[in-house]
This record gives sequence, C-alpha cells and structure tokens, in this order.
Amino acid sequence: MVNPGEIHDGIPLQGPRGWHMIYINPEVVAQELRDLSKVDDFVMRPVVSDQELRFHMRNLFTEINTICPDRTAVEEAFLLCLMRVTHYHIFSKQQGKTYSPAIALAKQYLDDSPEEKVTLSMLSSLCGVSRFQLIRGFSRETGVTPHAYLVQSRVRLARRLLLEGKKITDTALVAGFADQSHLTRAFQKQFGITPGHYVASAK
Repeated sequence: MVNPGEIHDGIPLQGPRGWHMIYINPEVVAQELRDLSKVDDFVMRPVVSDQELRFHMRNLFTEINTICPDRTAVEEAFLLCLMRVTHYHIFSKQQGKTYSPAIALAKQYLDDSPEEKVTLSMLSSLCGVSRFQLIRGFSRETGVTPHAYLVQSRVRLARRLLLEGKKITDTALVAGFADQSHLTRAFQKQFGITPGHYVASAK
C-alpha cells in the first residue's frame, strides 16, 4: 500500500492523503510465497517500512494502470514484490531458523493450540521464564509479540476451517475469537479481505 499524496518527486506534500490498494486472492499469494520461501506456512509483518519494497509496489501499480497492461510485466512486478517480502518480512518457520528453547516452546504451543485461551502468565510459566523475558525474547526472535503471533495463528486456523466449509460464526468461536466481528477484523488485517469474500473467492 502506497501513499501517492505523501511524496512527489521526493518533496513532501501538504493536504489530504490518498491511498492505492490492491487485493489479491490470498491463496495465490500463499502459493507463490511457498514456492519462493520453500516453507509450508509463514507469518508476515502486517506493516513494514521498506523503500525498495515501496519502489517495487509503485512499479506494480504503474504496470497495472497502463492503458494496455503487459501481462508479463505485471506478473514480474508482482513477483518482485513477493520476493522482497519473502526475503525480509517473513519471520516464522524459515528454513534454518532456530529459536531459544523457551521461545520455541512458546511458539509450538501457540501453533498447536491457537484456539485455547492463554495468558502471558500461563505461557511464561510453561516456558520457565518471566513474562518480561517472554515478551522480550519472543519479539526479538520472531518479530512480533506473543499476542500478535497468537492472533495470526488463530486467523490461519480460521482460514483452514472456512476452507473445510464451516460457517463464519462457528469458525470464529472454534478458532478462539470472541465473535464474528473480532474474526473479521483480524482476518481482514492479515489477508486483506473479509472471511465472507475469502469464502466466495475460494469456491
């Protein structure tokens, strides 16, 4: 997502901001990322500051919005964005990535039981560290806090349940969300579309 109203020829502009956004079928992105990163699952930072990625995204928008878009140019620009994301902004289950015993245990628990109610006290006790050590170590080694990681794990579980044909309301509760609106906000933040649109696009 880029903000063309913020900078023009390197000069900050005043006035209202405008946004360009593109929504891509999350399964397409997931498959391409798996091909690029050689992992079965991944977690991406939801917001990043990356000048080179911004350049590639601007180029993607330019290619898409030409009068007669070149399919190859669009595809290449899209893949260059994903390559940048894969190399710098994926921080879970990367090949060769190792974690300290306490953080590895915490991640494993959150991956295996994302639907369970969990507190920092319980998780830190399970891992044999203090809450401060857990938050500091988890953030340093994974790039996100335990709670943010838990929410992302729940969203991934919800995605699997939706693909299995479960209703959105049932999925929200089974995946550990308070209600459907809570799931919708988290799902949209992670995948860029609502659960309803995701189900429709997967049919």
